[in-house]
Amino acid sequence: MRGTWVEVRRRLGLHALAIFGVWPLLSLAMAAVEIRELPYYAVSPGQALLGAAAGTAVLVPDFALVGALALAVSTLCFGTLASLGLLPTASRREIVVEPVLLFLAAFLGIALCYPSVLANPILTFARGYPILPVTVGLAVTTAGAAMLRAGGARGAIVVVVVCALGAAVPQPVARGMVPTHIGPGRAAVVVLGLDSLSHADDLSELRQLAAAPGGAWYSHAVSPGLLTNAVWTSILRMQAVHAHGVFHTFQQFPPATDTLVTRSRRAGLRTISLFPDQVTCAVGSQAGFDEDRSGPIGWRQLATAIVENASVLLPMARPLLPRVSDVPRNHAGTYAYDLDRELDGVFAEGDRGGRALLVAHLTYLHSPRFPSYRELDRAERRRVWWTAAGSVRDRSFDWQDEQHGSDALALRPWKVRRLTTALLASLERTRFFSPERAGQLLVLSDHGDRAGLTPATFWKPEYHHVPLVTVGLPVRPDPDAPISLLDTAALLGLAPGDAPPDPSVEFIVSAPVQWPPLVRSARLAWDGTVTLDADLLAEIYGGLRVHRPWPAEVPARVFLVFGPGRGAS
Repeated sequence: MRGTWVEVRRRLGLHALAIFGVWPLLSLAMAAVEIRELPYYAVSPGQALLGAAAGTAVLVPDFALVGALALAVSTLCFGTLASLGLLPTASRREIVVEPVLLFLAAFLGIALCYPSVLANPILTFARGYPILPVTVGLAVTTAGAAMLRAGGARGAIVVVVVCALGAAVPQPVARGMVPTHIGPGRAAVVVLGLDSLSHADDLSELRQLAAAPGGAWYSHAVSPGLLTNAVWTSILRMQAVHAHGVFHTFQQFPPATDTLVTRSRRAGLRTISLFPDQVTCAVGSQAGFDEDRSGPIGWRQLATAIVENASVLLPMARPLLPRVSDVPRNHAGTYAYDLDRELDGVFAEGDRGGRALLVAHLTYLHSPRFPSYRELDRAERRRVWWTAAGSVRDRSFDWQDEQHGSDALALRPWKVRRLTTALLASLERTRFFSPERAGQLLVLSDHGDRAGLTPATFWKPEYHHVPLVTVGLPVRPDPDAPISLLDTAALLGLAPGDAPPDPSVEFIVSAPVQWPPLVRSARLAWDGTVTLDADLLAEIYGGLRVHRPWPAEVPARVFLVFGPGRGAS
């Protein structure tokens, strides 16, 4: 044992240099490359580096915590191997390479669970080659480097130890080993938004949910807008888009005294928000909920998710460690994001002291999270193996992206099925509708798949005809009648239902020529908020359109407006 601690102390400083110096800097550099590849945002190398640095700065406590754990593992591993005579006496250069060996082994172990990590910019040279040979190449490189470090027959033992440690890294997260804790007492009243679903998708699982006792399927639900920010502001403010003036991404939630949140509070409900991904819509943190469990706002969400993915190790370690930054441990947008764990967190809420209203919104369908091998069947895994490493990534952050013929999976329908089946499984796992928990649920989608969406096409039903399901709540006399998502408060019993809102959709978005100056006008605050130029927004808002899909199809007409929030005629 004495010899082991001598070898550990001998390695401490050099391993720390690699872990706390090289690793964060390399993560920052790879994140800057990823930012340069984002759709919509044409940024210079300097701006990309600044964005990556900001995301890294937010995650400094996490780099420190995970780095300390990695330092303990690497020094103990190689210190023990050296004390047993399995490693020859090493120079400083050979010692500093040891944590790199463990990183390679961990990278390999993660790649065996999450193929999308092989699209990391650090492997740019291999992006054109299929996943399977790239993975094999990574394994050969790791084993060969370990053999070189050990030398001779002893190298086989070192290879086994190093590769076993690397393979163990992703297992707790990849296998979903984090248990679900069900809160005491009655379950919450849950309003759950599933981003980007419409009747153009396979909604069979949601229909099954609506067929449960006390369930209702509202077959002609209309979203009031087609951007998440506009829709959720409408739902929480109980107003149409033209009335509250929030129609674009990044606009902040306008203050109000009468909202879904304030009405819930007056009804004796504790209000909780859970919006894991708040890149473009920060209502979870800005609408005045009693408890905010949402993810970072604006640029913080985007930059921190990119830095985590670039680091390779953070998405594996953070879900298992104490939270030391304001970034959720189960971080939306990272390759290891756990949909089941997120849903369990929604439905496991309970409280003996009173009832809660939990409003959640999951962006899984346009959050860049490619499936893990564990989520794929055998045929799907084989297709992924022979797809170019650079192509095994989820492009759904770009909401104008469409399926490519070379894609390994038809990813959108795959994710729709995964999302809806996971929803029902979580309800069962958490016993949400059991007599003792007596949960009440409203499920909606803010809009459909927006590929091809423009102000000239926004009237198409695949954009605004969205699912709306309730279970355990009072059912409208005619669930097949047209209904707006603005009626959410009434369906929850928080507003009179005798004068339902107009089931219409309103939409406008910046034209291609307006987007560059709008991006240049953006002002970023340290809390993550993004402020856009008010005059440019007013110019765009002047083209706001409305469409009423039922009872008859009518052409869209243009609202005449005088500025955001000033009404329309």
